[in-house]
Amino acid sequence: MESKVQNGYLLLADLSGYTKFMATSELEHAREILPELINLVIKNLKPVFNIAEVEGDAVFAYVSEDKFLRSETLLEIIESTYYSFTFHKNVMLDRTTCTCRACNSIDTLDLKFINHFGSFALQNYSGIVKPLGSDVNLIHLLLKNSVIQNTNVASYSLFTNQCYDKLEMPEDLFIPNTEGYEHFGEIKTYVLNLSDSYKRLAESKRFSIKEESADYVAEYQFEMPPVVLWEWLIDPNKRNLWMEGTVWTKGERPHGRTTQGATNHCAHGKESSLELILDWKPFEYYTYESGNKLIQLISTIKLIQNENGTMLHEIIKLKNKLPGFLSKMITKLIALKVMKVYEGYRRIADLQKEYILTSNRQK
Repeated sequence: MESKVQNGYLLLADLSGYTKFMATSELEHAREILPELINLVIKNLKPVFNIAEVEGDAVFAYVSEDKFLRSETLLEIIESTYYSFTFHKNVMLDRTTCTCRACNSIDTLDLKFINHFGSFALQNYSGIVKPLGSDVNLIHLLLKNSVIQNTNVASYSLFTNQCYDKLEMPEDLFIPNTEGYEHFGEIKTYVLNLSDSYKRLAESKRFSIKEESADYVAEYQFEMPPVVLWEWLIDPNKRNLWMEGTVWTKGERPHGRTTQGATNHCAHGKESSLELILDWKPFEYYTYESGNKLIQLISTIKLIQNENGTMLHEIIKLKNKLPGFLSKMITKLIALKVMKVYEGYRRIADLQKEYILTSNRQK
């Protein structure tokens, strides 16, 4: 393998409490619990990140910078992974009837993330490809930090200043902190409280259109994981590539994030429309309201992962109050002739294939 230097994101997902858990738990049950949780983390990261190594209690992953055309995706992957980890951990604890120390100590395990943006070269060690370089050394040093002492936040995602700049998120979402290491000096960092993220996701008011109450439902099988399809669907820049005759731009972003209440603007010819996000659960589904003075639609786009990739369900309901048969007829006409949903789906699939071919040629 050619060891070409590239820029990208480096991530460490570290299992907190691992050492104590192993020291005080029965090995027979501990060796069943830990792989289940670590494999869950890998499953969440793998659609975008390359897994370099499982380092005992940590997953080390990397990805080239061109994979994140939308800066929020990294943040959403981290929050989604933490939510899945914590939810699964709680389910394991609730369902166990075992009284051993390992099964009763599951709750002492937690997850934290270290994130850095820098340069690295890929090195092949007997078939195992790993990033190599000074930035790789730095992210591993950052596992030993002063976050808990300085911020009182135990469940966190730490971003170096270089990675934070890529996020383009408001500073008030993070807690500034500084670390210091030999050969690297002072490292400015930003800390995201993942307990707050989990609470926000758990308490979010859910709103989605059910298929049985829809006026029209479109379905399409994509050969890509939900996290990749997600960017094609919601990033305004990518929408402009596959939605012919439209120009998408960002609108309002409450608290600097895409979430409930966020808007996007769509210009098509002399007409324009506003899209309002009503519900937002990254990589699973989102619900939005759109239209103009004459026609208003509410849609839920649901992504269901399967062995072939992702099945998309676009569930559309006319907001205007009309007789049922008329609502269905008008909604189908809008979906097929105005929105051109299937032409758009096929265009996304083709663009993703082109991207993969281009990436493979550049390797």
